[in-house]
Amino acid sequence: MYNYETTLYHEIYKKASVFPHFIFYCNDLEIHLTYFYNCDIFPTMKNITSRDNKILKHTKKLAKTAYRAKAGEFVAEGERLCAEALNFAHTMISYAILTAEFFESNRKFQKKLDDLNISIYIVSEMLFADIAQTTTPQGILFVVKTPLESPRDFADISRALILDGISEPGNMGTIIRTADAFGFRTIILANDCVDVYNPKVVRASMGGIFRASFVKADDISLTMNELKSAGFQLVATALDNAQDVTEFKFNKKCALIIGSEASGVSNELLKECDATVKIPMANDAESLNAAVAAGIVMYVGRDLPKR
Repeated sequence: MYNYETTLYHEIYKKASVFPHFIFYCNDLEIHLTYFYNCDIFPTMKNITSRDNKILKHTKKLAKTAYRAKAGEFVAEGERLCAEALNFAHTMISYAILTAEFFESNRKFQKKLDDLNISIYIVSEMLFADIAQTTTPQGILFVVKTPLESPRDFADISRALILDGISEPGNMGTIIRTADAFGFRTIILANDCVDVYNPKVVRASMGGIFRASFVKADDISLTMNELKSAGFQLVATALDNAQDVTEFKFNKKCALIIGSEASGVSNELLKECDATVKIPMANDAESLNAAVAAGIVMYVGRDLPKR
């Protein structure tokens, strides 16, 4: 054994008193302590020590849109997002990657992952930073299966959201988060919206991504006709010749249409609408951020049970 400092022996001794199964190894003059728990207690856990490992390579590639689409998976990173995934999408979790430090200090995640029989991979902080999609990683991420597209049956819902060309990831994630809060959990994507499983979208959704149902509308006119056939009122946001949203009467079944900040709702969709609404603003204000505007209109048009 190498002649390491006495303090290192002391730290290893302290750890070993709590976690009796461990190894340590030297790499580029850095000492990495990796805990090995009893396989009978954590049978689904494995340790990864090389960045060339196929699991780590696959996880890192999921940052790319084309690879995500082909793999049918995306990454949820951070303690809050992973907790939301465990609560609302645990059957869709392919595997978890955690640093040894996070695993050691978060017993609630240990128990839940073990109870759900989810595969766990333990890595060093250095390896985790290499695959993380955030600048200050928390030491936990899940790889989650992309849900199959929701059935195009709008009979059993009262609210839907149509997003027309929303291309900015932060806006998309915030809209998904707000739609979740106000009961617009069926989200129809039209005209080249950003991928909803983009890492920035997933993080900005704050867990709403796991409760929403997404429909990709390659033929938006067909989708709008399906909504009309299901009894939906189609209402778009607009600046000209539109009613004040605070005075507008929303029907029991309503689909709101939100356009991009640059272009608004396209003429293709406007001509299919039953009505247009606008948000009253001060005279010298020109427009609102798309996510802010969507939040205001969804709040006014919400159909939530009274508490």
